Amino acid sequence: DEPMIYNKRAKIVSKIKGGDDAIWHTWPWMVALSTNPSQGWSCAGVLVNEDTILTAAHCLLNRTANEIKAIIGVHTILGKLNPLNYYSIKSIYRHPDFENCCKNDLAVIKLKKRVLYGPKINSVCLPFPQEFTVDNDQNLINRTGVIIGWGETSQNALTNFIRSFTLQQADVLIFNNEYCNRAYEKIFDPATEICAGDYEQRTDTMSGDSGGPLLIRQSDGRWFVLGITSYGSAITPNLSPGVYVKLSAYEKWLEPYLKSN
Repeated sequence: DEPMIYNKRAKIVSKIKGGDDAIWHTWPWMVALSTNPSQGWSCAGVLVNEDTILTAAHCLLNRTANEIKAIIGVHTILGKLNPLNYYSIKSIYRHPDFENCCKNDLAVIKLKKRVLYGPKINSVCLPFPQEFTVDNDQNLINRTGVIIGWGETSQNALTNFIRSFTLQQADVLIFNNEYCNRAYEKIFDPATEICAGDYEQRTDTMSGDSGGPLLIRQSDGRWFVLGITSYGSAITPNLSPGVYVKLSAYEKWLEPYLKSN
C-alpha cells in the first residue's frame, strides 16, 4: 500500500521540530504568505529576486493573487507588523503538471512592486549550473542543509503544540534516493524531489513551513535554495524525512518567470 502523506499545510500546525531560534535577520530571503492578517501566516516562500517568490503549489490552491499578501523582512510574526513589510501579489503561477499530492508541487509568485534590498531583505541564489558548483546529486548526499520556518517547536499534553512566532532554523542531512524511496514507496520521485532530515529524525519541517526553503551553503559563502518544502508522512511524521521540490529539475520552467518586472 502507498503510505499516507500530507502536504505540509498550516491547518495541520506548522513547526520546525528540533529547531533553534534563528539569529536576527540571518535569512533575509524568507517570506511568510498570509491570507488573513489576523491569523498570521498560512505558508512560507523564498525570495529569489526583487519581485519573485517561490513556494509550494499546494499553498495556493483555490487562492487568487488578491487574497494573498507576502510578508518580507520580518523575524518575528507576532502582533501588529509594519505595513511596509506587506507586499501585494501581482500574479501566481502553479506548475502546469502539479498534482495535489504531490507531483510538481512548485509555484511562482510575482510581486506588484520590487522589494528594496537591505540588511533585512535580500534574495537567495538558485541552484543552476552557471552559479552552483555542486555538479550532481551524488555530491549532495549527506551534505548538511538548513531548513527555516515559523511555527510549532515542541508539544505539550494540553494543546498538543507550542507555537513559536520567531523564525526557527535547523540543520538537516540530505538523504540518498534509496532511503527516500523506502520512506515514500511509489510516491517519492528522485528526478524532481529531495528528502532530508536526520537519521534519528530530531529535525524536520512540518505543516505551515510548506513552501519554505531547504538551503545549502556553497564553499564561496553564498547560500543556495535546493528545494521547496512539499510533503511528509501523515502516519509517522516524527520518523520520516521531509520531502522538497528539487529546484534544479525545474530550471527551464522557471526561466521566464525569473525576469524581474
